[in-house]
Amino acid sequence: MKSKEELLSRKELDRKTRKKHFDAGEFSAIRDLVKVSPVSAIGELQRYIYNYPEDLFAMCFYISTLISIREFGRAKVELQRFGFDDIHACKSKISEKQYRKILECFVSSLVKLFIHTKDYLKAYQLVNNYPKIKYWNFNGSSSLYFCKHRAGMVDEDDNFNYIFSQISNYSEERFLELLKIHTLQEEDDGKVHNDVFNADFPLDKALEEVRQIVLRQKNRSAFVHLFEDVYTFRYDNCGRVNNKMTNYFRVVTFHDTTNIITMCPAYEIEGLEVTDINYLREDNNVRRLSQIDKFNKKYGL
Repeated sequence: MKSKEELLSRKELDRKTRKKHFDAGEFSAIRDLVKVSPVSAIGELQRYIYNYPEDLFAMCFYISTLISIREFGRAKVELQRFGFDDIHACKSKISEKQYRKILECFVSSLVKLFIHTKDYLKAYQLVNNYPKIKYWNFNGSSSLYFCKHRAGMVDEDDNFNYIFSQISNYSEERFLELLKIHTLQEEDDGKVHNDVFNADFPLDKALEEVRQIVLRQKNRSAFVHLFEDVYTFRYDNCGRVNNKMTNYFRVVTFHDTTNIITMCPAYEIEGLEVTDINYLREDNNVRRLSQIDKFNKKYGL
């Protein structure tokens, strides 16, 4: 009679025989882990790629995750062993949809590396050469605009929306105006807002504390999007997202800067780590001004 270990080994062999190129369930579980703990997920990704070396999307996703956790050196090493030739060579073996998925993940990783090394012209050329990649549209056409502007190819006056204007000429006042929107309660304007801080959230203190933390931890953020770093903070019952209470809020800055683009409640954790600032809590019996009053009083907006 075969031992339990032998049966398990046989089962593992059968699994690899059936799905020798990939395991959708296992990879999906790893992607879920990346969302909450990207650093610990790296080892799982390495093991998966070892078992399924022909899963090119997993390889691209691994490189992208390395960049997100700021392991730029390791990402460059992987890119020296894996490139466009490998992706093009597999085109005839996979569906068009899967090919595009692999290509998008790979190109976006390259662009992020170019942006990190401040080689904005190469970043712009890649974005421009692959205009149909969905990743570029995360913030409308701001990805292309960011690369063009940093490469010196855009007039300073070409700033017709919030993110464009912040890219071309960052303004603290514009950021505060945007932040003010995330303090509006339904009774303020009669509208229901998707992501809003609660009225008792100490926004003034939180913003001051966030600035100091971002200044100290600039190199510990997650480089999640194309030109944005993300920090996640915890403050219990800080706000609501889609009318659901949340204990988290995110702060997004331009990559490798302390210039804050947005600060708003978040339902999911996004970043390398969560910074708990519950120590800012005040006595609940103290009467507080509304968030609008706070803004008008402090910033004169």
